Amino acid sequence: MVEYALYVNRLEDLKKHFDVEKYQGIYFGNEFCENLIPSVDEVLEAIRFSLDFNVGFTFTTPYVTNKGLKRLKLILEKISRFGCEIVFNDWGFFNILKEFFSGLEFVMGRLLVKYPRDPRILNYFDRLPKDTIEYYRKTNLTIDVVKEFLEKNGVKRIEFDNPLHQIEANFSGFKKTLHYPYVYVTTTRLCLMSRDGLKGVSLGKCGKTCLKNVFTLKNPEMPITLIRKGNTIFYLNQEKPKNLEKIFDRVAVSPKIPI
Repeated sequence: MVEYALYVNRLEDLKKHFDVEKYQGIYFGNEFCENLIPSVDEVLEAIRFSLDFNVGFTFTTPYVTNKGLKRLKLILEKISRFGCEIVFNDWGFFNILKEFFSGLEFVMGRLLVKYPRDPRILNYFDRLPKDTIEYYRKTNLTIDVVKEFLEKNGVKRIEFDNPLHQIEANFSGFKKTLHYPYVYVTTTRLCLMSRDGLKGVSLGKCGKTCLKNVFTLKNPEMPITLIRKGNTIFYLNQEKPKNLEKIFDRVAVSPKIPI
């Protein structure tokens, strides 16, 4: 049976979109930018919300610099007693988890699942040999040594996107989450929106203008409209895999772009 979890980045969205009749879990946090990591108080309030409704809680985290690592450690020191799931998208942060927070449940994030993400692959997919199509649908998780590493280090669940060309995720040993309906394409620390007023490209001061602005990107060579929010590009795929229930035991639903 597939369970559904609501995935939000802010408390107001949690209170607005959560429906106990629809969701059996809550995802809260940010996978793409350390400047958008929620505060300790916000995470604790989200956990209390999940406890009030007796549903599971998953804290999502991004790739980080040393500054982000310090923020995440402060949060984990406060929430580790709850034994919730932690989604990691950074191997350095995973080392911190293993060393200091072994009582939490480790979840490998979708940013660490490697496969061709460019949707332009669909432009020639129907002309490719069968073996080549199978190759493009494979991820780094088809490599035995990768799965062995994850099992050895206590990872029980892996997160996946739902790309248009349908990646191969039908392997045993792990629980699996499908993110829906926004598909992550690429992300960067070089954020086009990092200056107030969108005045240029910078790694400088962040004004969090991404919370107010979304861009759509269209090109004749692109088979689908891309969505840029902050430092990350997504597209929308509202068609779930036909074999959903055979592969995934959870769907994380984002009512808004997850950043």
